[in-house]
Amino acid sequence: MMTNNKEKRGMTLLIAVLTAGVLLSISLSIFNIAIKEIIISSTGRESQVAFYAADSGIECALYWDIRKAEFEEAGEARIECAGDDIRSDGPLHVFTFNIPDSPACVEVSVDKRGTDGYATIIESRGYNSCDSDNPRRTERGVRLKY
Repeated sequence: MMTNNKEKRGMTLLIAVLTAGVLLSISLSIFNIAIKEIIISSTGRESQVAFYAADSGIECALYWDIRKAEFEEAGEARIECAGDDIRSDGPLHVFTFNIPDSPACVEVSVDKRGTDGYATIIESRGYNSCDSDNPRRTERGVRLKY
């Protein structure tokens, strides 16, 4: 009778170890999925920041081109975007500015040379971080032709 009882105790230990192993493996799988979801949502947020920065660059360039006629084929343009005073020379005006209260920045080019059948081409590239060495730096661009 004593021998039978010891064998049952050994089986219980084996079942307990197997159950713990299965639960640990399920827990690690769920943890791995949760970490990946956090990374994906973070990337989406940073992409949105970069897109809105690019959109801000387009809006600023449009305002100064259409309302103020600052970008001419030749000559210097003096504009203000997001509180930054900017000067650029034509016919290809290139300028950058930082988005206030954000790590984002924008690089905008206004081409008044009349290429591709359009009088003006504005390209804006927004970045979620102005640090070019940042491995998580995201770039989004917007192009406008008219």
